[in-house]
Amino acid sequence: MSPPQLSNKKGNIHKNKKNTFNKREYYNQKLKSTYGTQNAGHGLDDHQKKKIMRQFERLKKKELKKEATQMTEGGVDNVEAGMDSTLTSEEQSPFTQPVQKKKKGSMQRARASYHLQIEKKKEKEEHYQNKKREIEEANKIYKEKRLQRFKKLSKKTNKGQPVMSGRIELMLEQLESEMKE
Repeated sequence: MSPPQLSNKKGNIHKNKKNTFNKREYYNQKLKSTYGTQNAGHGLDDHQKKKIMRQFERLKKKELKKEATQMTEGGVDNVEAGMDSTLTSEEQSPFTQPVQKKKKGSMQRARASYHLQIEKKKEKEEHYQNKKREIEEANKIYKEKRLQRFKKLSKKTNKGQPVMSGRIELMLEQLESEMKE
């Protein structure tokens, strides 16, 4: 006689077996997921294979982008015109390959960006120095005018009365400047 079978809500049939936690089985399964064999679909070989596939996909995307930009920039007419001009030129023959520009390495790019930063810093410093010089000159002119005005207004007669000729000159200058504007 077979043991009684029970069914759950979904209709699956279970045998009368007590569910217990098997530590060894759990850890073996956990280790397989990261360090398993190639047959199990995990492990170092599989990781390397996936890495290579990702790099290949990235390269394909880059090539597609380059082709798309070349098509949009050049257009059909420009591409044909460019081909005709290269074939007719004496410098290049159809048998020679065009010289491709070397891509800059990471060190060269870093050096170039460093030089750009230094140039920007120098330009900023020059701009700051020029601005500072202009402000100093403007302050100097302003102080001279103020000093002359003060001298004209502070002149007094022997009796201590203010001299009116200086005040009249200032008023005349002020009126002339208003008339110019």
